[in-house]
Amino acid sequence: MLGFGAVVYADLTLLKSSKTPPLPASPQTTSLGTPAIQEEVLLAEAARVTVRVSDLDFPVPLPTPTEEILGGPGLQWVHRTYEISLPRQMDIAPLTRPFLGLRDEFPALNVHTDDRPQALEIHLGIAGLRTHTFRFHWLDRPPRIAFLVAHLGTDMSLARQFLALGANLSFAVRPSEPFSDVIREQIRLAGAEAWIEVDWDFVPEETRRAPGAPPTRSGTRYQSEGDWTQTWRASLAEAQKQLADAAGILVFAEQHNLVGPEELRELREVLAPARRLLWAEAHPRGEGDPCSWFRAKGVACRPIETPDAGSETDATLLAARVFRALARAQTTGEALEMVPGNAEGLGILREALPRFREAGIEIVPASALAGLTLSQPDGF
Repeated sequence: MLGFGAVVYADLTLLKSSKTPPLPASPQTTSLGTPAIQEEVLLAEAARVTVRVSDLDFPVPLPTPTEEILGGPGLQWVHRTYEISLPRQMDIAPLTRPFLGLRDEFPALNVHTDDRPQALEIHLGIAGLRTHTFRFHWLDRPPRIAFLVAHLGTDMSLARQFLALGANLSFAVRPSEPFSDVIREQIRLAGAEAWIEVDWDFVPEETRRAPGAPPTRSGTRYQSEGDWTQTWRASLAEAQKQLADAAGILVFAEQHNLVGPEELRELREVLAPARRLLWAEAHPRGEGDPCSWFRAKGVACRPIETPDAGSETDATLLAARVFRALARAQTTGEALEMVPGNAEGLGILREALPRFREAGIEIVPASALAGLTLSQPDGF
């Protein structure tokens, strides 16, 4: 019995000593007063860790980190902080395991975890100096999703059927379509959220087209850059008339190569009454996307991926997108998904909405999501 007790005591002592202490923000020094690691070595290792972190098989996408300079004369480095919001995870192993695995690649890497009631923090450091912080905020609300029904304006009956679904949907209406005004009034009467859709890729079929040019997703190709400029300016002017009671502007801009600083400035001026922007592209571009420009100018902007031509009319592809959004909401806490305002989109929502409710996911207006909530009620 004495031998067994000694073994248990030894195991507990070993477990206690294996915990990594919190990583200091100040440089550690030797007995001679010099840093324990050279600045060049620290910077190189931290840069390699940053690259590897972006490649990790991680359950949620990592945001762009904020950066601060730590240290002092003789030893300075960049500390990167990643802020992520998630539903409370009962098992944190999937979040910590990828970082612990990095210790095999970086012998000088320290990993320290701090699991608190409101957040989980994971600190990475080189030679005891904190270089990366991953802060997972536990949400005190259920996961949520916003559905934006786009391309409305030509079919009043279809718009009424979307409204009859009884969900907290958001709707984007093209301002120059035959029934735009009536549909916007129907949305207002239903207490739903209306967005103005500015489609810079859309040219009506009756508009001139270049000989032999194939049709695009919603219309025809432009003959020239001048045709494109004339079209988007006309649609922007029409949208401006209807912005007073709109949640914001939804911009389709696959022709982003034609969107220059002048066009962005004009769009920002038009945005003044609504102050929100959704920028739809087939493949959002991250750091170089126009939302970065708008956020720097004080406009609440969020990129949104748009279904391609095939998935807008293929129920199977569209259903796959919607249910991927369900998984995204459960994992990251929120999701934003666009659904075309056609028969396929209506059928998918009829099938999907009960499943979202059963999964405990709250359906909210698009304006309630991160990146689009406004802290300043007036102006930019």
